[in-house]
Amino acid sequence: MTLEEIEKRVKILEDVEEIKKLQAYYVSRINPPKWNEIKDCFAKDAIFDTYAGRVRGIDLIEKILTENIAQIHKGQFAVFIVQPIIEVDGDKAKASWGLVELLPEKLKMPFMQGDPPNWVYGPYDMEYVREHGKWKISYLKWRSDII
Repeated sequence: MTLEEIEKRVKILEDVEEIKKLQAYYVSRINPPKWNEIKDCFAKDAIFDTYAGRVRGIDLIEKILTENIAQIHKGQFAVFIVQPIIEVDGDKAKASWGLVELLPEKLKMPFMQGDPPNWVYGPYDMEYVREHGKWKISYLKWRSDII
């Protein structure tokens, strides 16, 4: 292996680690909620696609976080991100993660039947872009079978 090949591999490993830190930072700002800090995780024209709606652009992302998602996330959940699969290609990357939320009480939704769970799992489909030397979320999609 040449020095150039080693440098390329090390750079990819550094990028993967930065993306992991970005994702962990984002999730840590959901519970307890720190909405004003979350928007810094996103690229200017990012797409945010969750049960609360699909929007594009940092201003609309901030709005959906503070007006919709804030009604559910009030700092009472324990949140874990697991099983990252991250692929870096230059200044872009794609990833999938699992998100597990432990709820303070059983989740009750009108459409649910039987004994509801006290946890939620859903996959994150993510894309990232390097802006001004820093990784940012350019696409976030999260769904759960329960919500």
